[in-house]
Amino acid sequence: MPTKLLLYAHNGGGLGHLSRQLKIAAFLQAEVGDLSILLLTQSSMAHAFPLPPGTDVVKLPEALLGKELLALKDLPMPLEAV
Repeated sequence: MPTKLLLYAHNGGGLGHLSRQLKIAAFLQAEVGDLSILLLTQSSMAHAFPLPPGTDVVKLPEALLGKELLALKDLPMPLEAV
């Protein structure tokens, strides 16, 4: 049974966090092998990157931070409802 690993790319505003987490996943698969990796991200561009073997991505809702206000970018509901 493969070892399970969860990675989280916390910022959906750019591609750096997502790209870095995918490189880490690829490295771990090459060095350790037999991993089942789940990557959580807020990035709407996650589908544009090739995934390393044994890696899946879950797209989380993007949250925008304004003047002390946190709001969901794409979901038509208040943050409290999520």
